[in-house]
Amino acid sequence: MSRYRVSDEPEVVIGWDAPLGHFFAHLYDTDGELVAEYTDREVFDLRETVLNEWGQHVDNGTVAALLRDYAAVWQPGPLQRALGFTGKDAA
Repeated sequence: MSRYRVSDEPEVVIGWDAPLGHFFAHLYDTDGELVAEYTDREVFDLRETVLNEWGQHVDNGTVAALLRDYAAVWQPGPLQRALGFTGKDAA
């Protein structure tokens, strides 16, 4: 799983979750509590739809890093296979 900080206040992080096969965005309050989250299989939907609603900007370098994370080969381990986590290829 990758994780990139988009902003500090409010704290917004985005990333690629290979085992679940989706991109994610998390919004935290000043106490570090998760107040909103979003997942999508398309990084551009994540960037344009959710982060714009949260008033955040994701630079092109971060988008490129997310796309590299997505393209990387990921193989589930034995426990992940047993639990059915097969990643993006199962979508």
